[in-house]
Amino acid sequence: MKDALVYMWETKVAFAILVILTVLGVAYIGYAQGTNYNCPDEVVIVLPGDTLWGIAEAFCTGDPRAIVSDMRDQNPHIGSTLFPGDRIQLP
Repeated sequence: MKDALVYMWETKVAFAILVILTVLGVAYIGYAQGTNYNCPDEVVIVLPGDTLWGIAEAFCTGDPRAIVSDMRDQNPHIGSTLFPGDRIQLP
């Protein structure tokens, strides 16, 4: 009886560890994929009609979603609308 209880406890602990490692692995993969891009280290001056998405596609390689998100984080002065003459630091 005691062996059966120990086996059940060990099985539950092993399962919990497996679940935790799986969650951490998925989170890491998502993070690594989200930052997989390359941009030059420069400031872009916004022209009429420019969008963050268009700037990301024109100057950088990789997933534009991640680039736009990082551009917003790095340039808090940029609102939802870009204006000609705005300066945007590429991530």
